[in-house]
Amino acid sequence: MKPIRALTLDFNLITQSMRDISRRTADYYLDKTTGKVVSLSRDLICALAQDRSEGEAEVPAWDAHMIPLARQIVLAGSPNYIRIPEAFGQPEHCWMVAFTADVKIPKMKQKIFAALRGRGSCKRFKEILQEYPEELKRWKEFRAQCWRGQIQDWLEEAGILALDENLSKPISSLRP
Repeated sequence: MKPIRALTLDFNLITQSMRDISRRTADYYLDKTTGKVVSLSRDLICALAQDRSEGEAEVPAWDAHMIPLARQIVLAGSPNYIRIPEAFGQPEHCWMVAFTADVKIPKMKQKIFAALRGRGSCKRFKEILQEYPEELKRWKEFRAQCWRGQIQDWLEEAGILALDENLSKPISSLRP
């Protein structure tokens, strides 16, 4: 078992990184010493991966300051950084189903279960929740707790106990 160390981080930023499934424009890494998320552009990663001597010239000027850090992460494989994984498998759809099972308003529950079938189900789910502000608020809290749990599971595998920088509590103590 890996040793566990506490790390304060911004789980909202990690959630956004995990939700970027395509990774067309950037890839994301967590600094295991500071808890900060590092975003490296695809252009920068490609320039480094091609190992060209003129690689720096092909990187946009706004991204040039990231070259030394990108080399450390991508080329040297620094153990201080871990890649933030994509959230495959549509976890939010599963969470919508779990949330709906706990809805107390029968009419709403029936509408949501019907809406969760087929393409566009997430959009329909959110449209229905707009009609029920209290349930929308409850959904947002439920969803945030689910993301916290997913992040904590990933970090525990890396030997990290995540502390929410906004709450200073272990994320695992906040799970639904």
